[in-house]
This record gives sequence, C-alpha cells and structure tokens, in this order.
Amino acid sequence: IRTLNFFDICIQVGERLAMIFFYVVLIITISWELTLLTVLLALVLGRSVYTIIGRMRVEGRVLSEVNKEVAASVLQAFSGVRVVRATNSQGKELEQFRRISLVQSETERKAGMGAALLLPITEVVAAAGAMVVVAIAYRFFVAEGLLLPSHFLAFGFVLLRLLPIVNQLYAISGQSMFFAGGIGVVEEYLNLKEYP
Repeated sequence: IRTLNFFDICIQVGERLAMIFFYVVLIITISWELTLLTVLLALVLGRSVYTIIGRMRVEGRVLSEVNKEVAASVLQAFSGVRVVRATNSQGKELEQFRRISLVQSETERKAGMGAALLLPITEVVAAAGAMVVVAIAYRFFVAEGLLLPSHFLAFGFVLLRLLPIVNQLYAISGQSMFFAGGIGVVEEYLNLKEYP
C-alpha cells in the first residue's frame, strides 16, 4: 500500500510542479530581478524544511525494516507454535514481539510527528520569506523607482498564490520520502532469485 501511495504522490508532485512553473514564469515577466531574489531566499529557507523531510525518509526506511521484523516474528511464532508450547517459551516469544512492536510504534510516532510538523513549519518559513521579499522589494525596487507599484502589487498577488502550492509540495515531498521506504522492500523482494 505504501508503494502505491508513493506513486499517487508522484502524480501530485507533477501537478504542483506544473502550477509552480506557470507562476514562476508569470513572476519572471513581472520582474526577473525580484524573482531571482525570491528564488534565492526560497532555496535558503527551503533547506531547513528539507532537514525534516530527510528525517522522514529515514523513518520510512526504518519502519519498513521493523514491519519485516514484526511479520517474521509473527510468522515464526505461528509456524512453530507447537515447539514454543512444548519448550514453554511463550514468555520469551511475547517479550520479543513486545520489543519489536514498541520499536514499530515509536517509529510510526516519530514519522507522524514529522508529518504533522511539516506543514506548519513550511507555512511559517514561507510567510517569513514572503515578508522579507516584500520588504526588500519595496525598499530597493519600488522606493527607488525601479518597479512600478502596480507591478509590485501584481508580484505580491502572484507570490501569495504561489506560496500555498510550494507548501503543499513540501508536505507531499515529506510524505513521499516516508512512503519511499516501502519501495525498497518491494524492490528487494522482486530481486530475489527464488520467490518464497
């Protein structure tokens, strides 16, 4: 399921990138200098967001490995239930399952926290970046007569339309990194010489 979700997210990323491309072309036509400033600032601020996205990728990989351990533990316990009962090792099996289950739930909790924090953090970072762009644009472009106030307002309007799409792209990227961990497991299975 995580692999299918990953491909669905890839389609969403393509849609958002097409919209971003349209808006970037539009703001370039308004002011290429201001667009360059906006892109440079977005790259600097976006780096902080990608730190969280990178952590989500790691959590996705860890979760895939832990899920394999849980499945193997359950399969082993059920396939060897007679041996487990005959050797009276139910407690040992239960403790092993409890340990793996705790690791799995902790990994899911961390990934959930990262996903929940991603959108608010991107919105705060984007809003701060937009304020900086507007302040710089007004001070160095409008006040100096290099940019007409009507162009400045149009640029601001397009930027306001662009920011939510960029925020969605960051959030989708975080989800895709989490789901990408499942693709490694599927790829590993498909590369087996003999299937179980």
